Amino acid sequence: MLLIVHSGKTVRSVFFGGKRNLLSLLRENGFAISANCGGNGTCGKCGVKLLSGALSGEEKGGLYLSCKTEIAADAEIEVYETAGGGLTAGADAVKTDGEGGFGVAFDLGTTTLAFALVDLESGRILDKKSCLNPQGAFGADVISRIKAASEGARGALSACVKEKANECIAAFLRERRVGKIRRLGVAGNTAMLHLFIGADASGIGRAPFTPSFLKTQRFSGEEHGLQCEEVVLFPSAHSFVGSDVVCGAYRCGGFTGEAKGARALLDIGTNGEIMLSAGGKIVCTSTAAGPALEGANIECGTGGVYGAVDSVKRVNGKLVVTTVGGGAPCGICGAGLTDAVALMLREGIVDETGAFARGGRFDIAAGVYVSQKDVREFQLAKSAIAAGLAALLARAGVTRLDTLCVAGGLGFYLDMESARRAGLIEDVADRVFVVGNSSLGGAAECLCSAATLKGCEALAEKAEYIDLSADAVFAEKYMEKMYF
Repeated sequence: MLLIVHSGKTVRSVFFGGKRNLLSLLRENGFAISANCGGNGTCGKCGVKLLSGALSGEEKGGLYLSCKTEIAADAEIEVYETAGGGLTAGADAVKTDGEGGFGVAFDLGTTTLAFALVDLESGRILDKKSCLNPQGAFGADVISRIKAASEGARGALSACVKEKANECIAAFLRERRVGKIRRLGVAGNTAMLHLFIGADASGIGRAPFTPSFLKTQRFSGEEHGLQCEEVVLFPSAHSFVGSDVVCGAYRCGGFTGEAKGARALLDIGTNGEIMLSAGGKIVCTSTAAGPALEGANIECGTGGVYGAVDSVKRVNGKLVVTTVGGGAPCGICGAGLTDAVALMLREGIVDETGAFARGGRFDIAAGVYVSQKDVREFQLAKSAIAAGLAALLARAGVTRLDTLCVAGGLGFYLDMESARRAGLIEDVADRVFVVGNSSLGGAAECLCSAATLKGCEALAEKAEYIDLSADAVFAEKYMEKMYF
């Protein structure tokens, strides 16, 4: 049987036999279809349009939900693939031991993947690439992906990321003519590291949340089908604070526990991960912010893809929006949502409780809006981040930070005035620095410097994880911070 698939300006033919789940069939054939809910039929992001033939399944807004649709005969459909990339800013020249050859630093994010080609001798970053994480087809967050892995998709979750890594390595080899890659160094949250190499991540998804590994892992590239001589997974601090935070904090400097003053790294992504250093102590945590700031659970939400609304302003009485890449608005990402919430607060469209003064939605562009449900999702996310930081401050015995480093793609593109008005970034630090992809920069330095890797290992060992579910300060502040 034949499925003809239209995606943008391209048309592809897919041959299949027997009755098939449509989302699974599209995944197998390389289509980047969002399924933030993990295929449960609730997010509506995997919709396809039937052009001819027949499908059997659930419809929503004139589209078939591919996760809940079966195909058993010839059909022609239109799909809406996600496209875009991850943040590479923040990775620049690093210190080095002077070893010859080339390496690739890899920031393995839940939503996006970022790569940097590194000259191991000079420490120079020669090139960067990024793309969306294809695991998004299995769910927006690590818990849904761990569930998918336990239900038989472990190999597929690993293979799709390895394929993207090999594509980027091959492009570096071809475009930069570097011959071969000596090492691939990977920083990511703990669950993502497990899923990358096909390790059992089920222990992270249930109490007592025990990972298969936290320490530095080394493999041959051949062992995992990767186009490099060696693969190194950098050390994590806890099941919920991975090597992305450890490498990022070390890269920012001052996270030894011995530096004067108090500083924190806040990595705003699919989760809100925080590491704080003060008075000889290093504490860390991961907040249950949910994926709302990455576009999941938001009615018109999307990641930072082409056409995503990333800025919402009122200029001379007129609503002005910008989009990623300048494309026609297709949805709203975390930076745009933060802008929109701040604007609604300024104009009294929503009150301090988050309720709409009138109506139930704020229209931003054709087909793109913010609903009451979206505002509530934003409140949950920003409250978790603010309360998590408050809990770490209390545990470290300080009331204010000297320095707050804001990392991650969302943090890089945030309008800080909007972030403060919306309560996402509170006034808790004398200085706030936006550091970009500190994970990628830290991974690049670990590739080049044995001392840096050793420092990251020491930091991961020293950091004390704070379980927010049992923290009284977090419980109190979480409710308080819900208000604007």
